[in-house]
Amino acid sequence: MGNFFSKKEIFENQVLAMESRIANMESKINSSKTHLDNNYKKIIFYFIIIEFILVFSLYNIFFSSDTLSEKAMCFVYSLLISIVIYTFAKIYRFTYGLDQLFEERKRVTDYEHTKKLLENYEIFKKKNLSDHIDNKNKIEIIDNEFFILINHSINIRHCSGQATMVLLNGFR
Repeated sequence: MGNFFSKKEIFENQVLAMESRIANMESKINSSKTHLDNNYKKIIFYFIIIEFILVFSLYNIFFSSDTLSEKAMCFVYSLLISIVIYTFAKIYRFTYGLDQLFEERKRVTDYEHTKKLLENYEIFKKKNLSDHIDNKNKIEIIDNEFFILINHSINIRHCSGQATMVLLNGFR
């Protein structure tokens, strides 16, 4: 009997722990998405600042140079810096996306454990419900048997009382 109650508490604790883990995962997912978006916005912001600084410095070089090749190199530097920063931003998103895929895979494997716990919980609920229904049916059966027994004994007494009265009337 003690094992039943201790297992019940352990299972309920497992369900509560699972619910808290789910809530923690949801909050981590939401915070990680906002963190990723904030970092990506910072990268774009710094990219724009770097481009303005680069354009300003290349603007001075562009107008001070006399040859076309020097002027073309100013645009190449601007283009290369833009490509490098864009590539950096994409690599950041890609690596963070891989981290998200790994986390998703962990959750899928954790899903199997969670599914097992949910099945145990469903069995537990069905067992409690069936126990409750069985107890209710037992009470109804006992009530019906008691009612039949009482009716039967009243009928016997009633019949025996009539028989006694018939016998008594017959002897008079």
